[in-house]
Amino acid sequence: MKLVGIRVYPLAATFARQYGGLANVPPEVLAPASHFRRIPRTGQYATLVKVIADNGLSGWGEGFGLPYPLAAASLIENVVASAIMGQDIEEPACMLADLATYFRALGHTRGPAIEALAAVDIALWDLIAKAAGQPLATRLGGSPGPVETYVSPVALLPTPAASAAAARDFVAQGYHAVKLKIGRGVAVDLDHIAAVREALGRHQLMLDANCAYGVEDAIALAEGLRDLDIAWLEEPIPPDDPAALAAVRRASPVPI
Repeated sequence: MKLVGIRVYPLAATFARQYGGLANVPPEVLAPASHFRRIPRTGQYATLVKVIADNGLSGWGEGFGLPYPLAAASLIENVVASAIMGQDIEEPACMLADLATYFRALGHTRGPAIEALAAVDIALWDLIAKAAGQPLATRLGGSPGPVETYVSPVALLPTPAASAAAARDFVAQGYHAVKLKIGRGVAVDLDHIAAVREALGRHQLMLDANCAYGVEDAIALAEGLRDLDIAWLEEPIPPDDPAALAAVRRASPVPI
């Protein structure tokens, strides 16, 4: 089975189109996370990839679309595709190894270049599983089964009362687990978290800080969550320092 085609589909669903103009978009939609406070998020984006084998089978993958889906799409079309076209489809990591080394040598250790490789890697695995007649989970050593879901997010609303009202609205819609965006300072976060926790009652509450904190503040926040029955605290610090994340995890009374 050889790779004979790669097609890329950069997708954009802008909030301006959804709300009938940028001026109509709610502030919490334009600023959905701590790192979007000064850089408005203007829509939902994704980079989809389709790989095609000479036997007619195809597989699909997705690359992160932010800040703009054409970044990864351009690298797939102009660099990745030509390097792997015509190869036997075997272990995706081996197929993409030279490209990974090349990008790292240029300093591209994260961002669009790595997202481009990830999208193609996912698509190749999807194709391999289809060729084997297996669900991808089985091919990767797992077992298909039901996955619990939650609704996300209660956004960065201006007051704890507004956050609590949004959480209650989700419960009224039938959701049993809710994620709250945080990252505006430990004290402000804890006020919103406490209000949402009370509003949710017995239902699960997850938190997403979007890498807003350093180690000391992340630990202080986690300590403040000790008695609030938090399912998990997501991305408390930036992702580049595993040792720092391990320190937060060791000190945290809630799952990280």
